[in-house]
Amino acid sequence: MNKYVWGGVVIFLIAFFGFWQSGYFFSQKDANQVPPVANKEETVSEPAPEPIVELAPEETQPISVEPLVKRDPLTMPFIVQAPNAEWDNPLFENACEEASLLMVASLFRGATSMSQVESRKELLALAAYQKKKLGHSVDTSITDTNKILEEYFDIEGRVMEMSNEQEMKELVSEGSILIIPADGQKLSNPFFTPPGPINHMLVVLKYDEKTGEYITHDPGTRRGAFYHYQPDVLWKAIRDYPTGATHVPNTKKDKRILVVPLER
Repeated sequence: MNKYVWGGVVIFLIAFFGFWQSGYFFSQKDANQVPPVANKEETVSEPAPEPIVELAPEETQPISVEPLVKRDPLTMPFIVQAPNAEWDNPLFENACEEASLLMVASLFRGATSMSQVESRKELLALAAYQKKKLGHSVDTSITDTNKILEEYFDIEGRVMEMSNEQEMKELVSEGSILIIPADGQKLSNPFFTPPGPINHMLVVLKYDEKTGEYITHDPGTRRGAFYHYQPDVLWKAIRDYPTGATHVPNTKKDKRILVVPLER
């Protein structure tokens, strides 16, 4: 081998040794390989915080509360229990409870009057309901009368035991109407056919401070609209009676009445 060949070999070896020291071959080898997967824990980073967006305040509507309806009891239509003077008909002869309920219901309906034709039709429908419910349409206690008021007319009432007449007066003054069961003969109404009904029912509208009397709608006479009763007379006559298909003698003096608030 001549000196030129040996010289070339030496130069090649020197160059190769230099590249090997610099890591060139290893870097080329590494470049052709898939880099190893890094540790998962090392690559997970905190997500970037979402930008804070200012939300416009929602427009809230004020809660609407329906005002209480104020009813004037003196606008209650008067309904006689025998619209066509059919007093000899047992159905109308005993319809004081139905007529009292219908008058109260008419006030809550907003009616200020009712024709005889309409009231007769309504009384017959109510009597038919009572007959289906109770088996008759004669007498209903104040408790059963309240049930009919709530179930048939969807009007809420409350049966209360009275200790004295002053309690009754306060209830009326505070804004209630009263449905009163009574011994009709003790009412001494001059327009009743003597001696008057054994069991009777009527509506108390107001207490008249000027006259010192109760203003009532008494369905037992066609002249019963806004009829005035003295407090002691009405108080002594108040007496609840049992529900029944026939008039049962009642010696009890249960002072239970039906209180119906006017505002609701």
